[in-house]
Amino acid sequence: MAVDLYGPCPCGSGKKLKFCCSDLVGEIEKIHRMIEGDQMRAALAHVEQTLRKHPGRASLLDLKIMLETALDNLDAAEKTLAEFAKADPQNPSMWAQKAIVACQRHDMPTAVDALQEALALVHQELPLRVLEAVGAVGHLLLLEGHIVAAQAHLWLYQGIAGQGDTRALELIIKLNQSSGLPLLLRDQFYLKEVPVDHSAYQVAMAASELSYEGKWKRALATLDTLTEEQAAHPSIIYNRAILSGWLGNTTALVEGLHKFAQCD
Repeated sequence: MAVDLYGPCPCGSGKKLKFCCSDLVGEIEKIHRMIEGDQMRAALAHVEQTLRKHPGRASLLDLKIMLETALDNLDAAEKTLAEFAKADPQNPSMWAQKAIVACQRHDMPTAVDALQEALALVHQELPLRVLEAVGAVGHLLLLEGHIVAAQAHLWLYQGIAGQGDTRALELIIKLNQSSGLPLLLRDQFYLKEVPVDHSAYQVAMAASELSYEGKWKRALATLDTLTEEQAAHPSIIYNRAILSGWLGNTTALVEGLHKFAQCD
């Protein structure tokens, strides 16, 4: 398999491969050929061998975790994750892998938090591993019955993946066709706008911008900077509830919507 030198580097840096890990192109191609040939264990052995020559390289550590997870060796994957975190703690692909491994263990809180850390660290092109983590977390949330959070993650995945990958959209359609799903949950939730002349307008807009990128934890933290009087605006109350729901906090979602319903 030919590796695109001008595509995003698999290490998660956001740079083009040609200007980042170009010295590893040949090894990465060999590993991908083994994976395509269903030689997972051989691919893992080659990654380990290459890591001995190039210790701590994010591209190789990412591939190693992916292979260990595929081989259902989650303990080994977590050990490699610890090595990855030590070598590059600000790498979005590392956090994405942590989310994926947590999904395999059905650890929803860790998966959601790790994905939010990954998204917060993305400043250029979104690494493929982060997109995969969005889909994995969305699927886990759906399995766990967190419908609002699952829909938000699946819509985020679809928005990034585009028309070439409709798996998330197909899941959403299948969910909406379920006879047991309440009518309220069939609609996609959006944040409400705060009036331009309101003192919280700028902060609310900043939170909305973050939410478009899936950075819901940071958006919620942004709203936390508002004064008590500003936070009492109905739109802010509603937005805090929805952001909490997207993060899988169903209790905060329900409490926030009840509070919103009581607004004048």
